[in-house]
Amino acid sequence: LIDPYSGSLCFSRSTSLQHYCYNHPGTQTNSADSTLPWPLRLYESSDCVIELILGHKIDLEISRNNSNYMCMLHWYGSDGSHYKVDLRKLIRKERRKVMFDDASSRSDITLTDKEINERLDYIMEHGLEMYFHMMYRKDFQDKKSQRTYRKFVLNLQSNLVFSRGTVILTFNLQNYSPNESNYFDVLVFINCTSLDGFLNPCVYSTADQYGFQYLFPNLDIAHSYPQKHLKYIRYASVLQSKRKERNKTFQHSNLFFNDNGDITNTIHLR
Repeated sequence: LIDPYSGSLCFSRSTSLQHYCYNHPGTQTNSADSTLPWPLRLYESSDCVIELILGHKIDLEISRNNSNYMCMLHWYGSDGSHYKVDLRKLIRKERRKVMFDDASSRSDITLTDKEINERLDYIMEHGLEMYFHMMYRKDFQDKKSQRTYRKFVLNLQSNLVFSRGTVILTFNLQNYSPNESNYFDVLVFINCTSLDGFLNPCVYSTADQYGFQYLFPNLDIAHSYPQKHLKYIRYASVLQSKRKERNKTFQHSNLFFNDNGDITNTIHLR
């Protein structure tokens, strides 16, 4: 509900903490079918309501070349305050760093750091997809090829709330639905129990072509247990693959996070 005099969001101050879990039918629904910005309520308490606004558009000239132009977090406080975080910008910034680290550490890539940065600058400036094959295309400078480059897209794969009030979001950066739902490219933690936590979400990405794997807690767990039990889970974990320095192989590791999204432990797997 909207206050007709102030335009602020109205909700009951007595509302108890809710642990929401939304299961989406597929990433196609979140991108190609949603050309207008649409809100998704992530979290609600007596202090605030937090929503994610997603917006996509479709390139009718290039089949399946959808792009994302908005991924904004909104904080609506019970005192009438309103704060925003441009999550799309934060994800692209983190993705750029991961892509540079990966390209500069590969022994089979002949690009200099300057050339890598130039390509990344072009990708960022033109809103192109941030997948690693873009770094190694031999026709990168060809203007005819550039017209067919896919645009950047954020497909929301899952979201849930655990612990005292931390939202976990997972995104896939491809223009199509992955065959395996366990894989995702971006992991975001948002501590919704304080404004400072909301304004400083933790964003993680990976250079592995399969992305992150096997998130805990996940939607299967959320569906198997009553929602009230999720608030007793105080940590999260995920499997990550990271390229070994100057090597084509990957090191597989289990990463453990606290409910602020900070990495507290890393276990390397053989």
